[in-house]
Amino acid sequence: MFTLMILTVRHQNDLNVLESSFATGVQTYGTIMFLINNFLFICLIFYKLRKEADVNDHSFHKPIFNQLFYNSAIWLVATDLCFLVTFFGEISDAVGFQTIITALCVAIEAFLVPLGSILFAIIGMFSFLAAIQRIAIFYLPMYKFLVTGILLKYEICLVYVSVIHYSYAAGEIEF
Repeated sequence: MFTLMILTVRHQNDLNVLESSFATGVQTYGTIMFLINNFLFICLIFYKLRKEADVNDHSFHKPIFNQLFYNSAIWLVATDLCFLVTFFGEISDAVGFQTIITALCVAIEAFLVPLGSILFAIIGMFSFLAAIQRIAIFYLPMYKFLVTGILLKYEICLVYVSVIHYSYAAGEIEF
């Protein structure tokens, strides 16, 4: 609840400018993480463009990489939006556009916080799937068909089903 904490401290202290306070320290940490995350994601975009330009690449990992890429992109956009609200957001009794956007971003962040472990599980499982795929392609070429084509799409669906099932069983998702 990074955004809510910063906005609440600023609202209680009536700080409209950046002064020495706990909220400013946390926001400085958030700024550093914001820059690092976005820089690394830009590097990932460059890597993806370079891999697509390589005509000799067989792209066996492309479906797995796309899943990792788009899951990360959704989370990065949502967290970037919530982070930017810490600079321009406002908590007030008056219902205005700025207050509605702030409340929406706080709600998005409140929704994403308990689901953070799901993102880490997805990243871990897809990385494991990519490693298994690489082992099968290079060391067991007779079984390459098990980790490519339509079976790979079924395995990707199985990853999502297993993560959703585990999250439901662990109580992170309530239906």
